[in-house]
Amino acid sequence: MNAKIRRQLERRKHRIHYRLNKTKLKNLDKPVFTASNIQYQIGDRLRPENIKEGIVRERAFKNIVLQSEDVAEMPYRPVACRKT
Repeated sequence: MNAKIRRQLERRKHRIHYRLNKTKLKNLDKPVFTASNIQYQIGDRLRPENIKEGIVRERAFKNIVLQSEDVAEMPYRPVACRKT
């Protein structure tokens, strides 16, 4: 398991444990939930669906798509620099 995710889970578990200790349930021998029996599962992040193109078609706009991208180079020397 990733170290970052492990820390997140430990922090969440600690917060729940702190809240359960803070709010003790009355008229019970022990709390219903304890930090030891709570488990987390983090699912994979899914890429959000691209809906912009559908909106463009739905509203009958012209769909403009980038066909190519050019980069221009030029010599540039900042005024304060002595070397280029």
